[in-house]
Amino acid sequence: MSEKKYYMKECFEERDGKTVLNACRCKGCQTWYFPVRDQCVECFSHDMEPIEMDAEGKLYTYSCIYTAPAKFHPPYAMGYADFPNNLRTFGQIDIAPEDFNKLKMDMPVRMTVGRIYSDEQGDPVYSFKLLPVMKD
Repeated sequence: MSEKKYYMKECFEERDGKTVLNACRCKGCQTWYFPVRDQCVECFSHDMEPIEMDAEGKLYTYSCIYTAPAKFHPPYAMGYADFPNNLRTFGQIDIAPEDFNKLKMDMPVRMTVGRIYSDEQGDPVYSFKLLPVMKD
């Protein structure tokens, strides 16, 4: 395997063991977006500024996937999470299938980086994932 491969790498950075999300905010109406976009869908302005987004939020909803293309290594879970500034994003949930029963709506999650699928050569491809914060 050669260099580590990423999907949507422009959306996140890994710093000091934490995942930082790259979002943007419309300078006209202050609406936030993740992933970054060129134009605001609220006021249609192109005047967007880059913002680093808090990588901690709450799980809005989720689904456990048992049948999918083999490159995604089912079973796995997908979900929407709500973050500050009215941002909601969709992604894989970093949880083992035997722990699916621990997923709960409104549970805290944070962004992390992990394998989301394998490419045609069988090499892992990494991107941001939702990591449940389990309470003891």
